[in-house]
Amino acid sequence: MEKTYALWVMPSGETYLNLKNEILRLSKEHNTVDFEPHVTIIGGLIGEEAVLIKKMEEFRSTLSFEVSLRGLQHSDEYFKCIFLECERSRGLANLNQKAKILFGRLNDPEFKPHLSLLYAKLEPEVREGIVDNLKMKYGSDLHFEVTDIRFMLTAQHPALELKKFEFIKKNKVSK
Repeated sequence: MEKTYALWVMPSGETYLNLKNEILRLSKEHNTVDFEPHVTIIGGLIGEEAVLIKKMEEFRSTLSFEVSLRGLQHSDEYFKCIFLECERSRGLANLNQKAKILFGRLNDPEFKPHLSLLYAKLEPEVREGIVDNLKMKYGSDLHFEVTDIRFMLTAQHPALELKKFEFIKKNKVSK
């Protein structure tokens, strides 16, 4: 099987813990896989691992930014069964655009950032019930600071982090 890779950003701190616990609970309840909470910047990368990692050096000059999660949704896509939409932001759009350029993927579909809470194939009424139950918990906005990007091997479960590139923290930028 050919190795596939992705670039992820992940929440940290309390937001990470809360989302990870929700993912674990839902995966057990629906007898499916658990995974790390993340937003995929670009997926389906194929190529020599060392070459792909070298291209990622370009991300070192990125400034940290905040992601807002809102809009609990569901779909019939396995990897997007239950998810939180990400508010469109310049930070996420810039990361995705930079990745498309670096990896020669300018014709990719429109970037619709989200953070999945459940991977599964469920009937619409089951998904709607889950969303209704979670709306009280995730009705208000969640935020997290993006301080790095991770190069992930995704052709296996669980996905494996191969390299992490730290961003420049805004409060530490010198003129």
